[in-house]
Amino acid sequence: MASNGTPAMFDSTVPYARQDVYQRIMMSVAGQSGGYFDGCTVMGDGQNMITITRKYVPTWAIVACFLCVGLIMLLFRTTETCSIQFQDVPGGTAIRVSGTLSPEMYNNLQMTLGSMQPR
Repeated sequence: MASNGTPAMFDSTVPYARQDVYQRIMMSVAGQSGGYFDGCTVMGDGQNMITITRKYVPTWAIVACFLCVGLIMLLFRTTETCSIQFQDVPGGTAIRVSGTLSPEMYNNLQMTLGSMQPR
């Protein structure tokens, strides 16, 4: 079952070129699209921004469907959006994340950003 998303609002700076950071994050989030109950659309402009839109059937609609209200309840959708912006800064790239992500997508994004931090 699809659950509500995780609010994501943070800034990060990594010591890599903007194009490299954009590609790594795009590859990490683009493969995470769900099925009927939880589907994500990932769109990018190729340089400065990635927008992730998630449409899912809320839990209350699934429960109502099973309580004999009818399959029509599965047509209800909730939409959540998150944007990831990239900007060149001295010594690397600044990343600004704002919006709401699925818990799985949030964890994946955090791991990807963590792997780009200097050790």
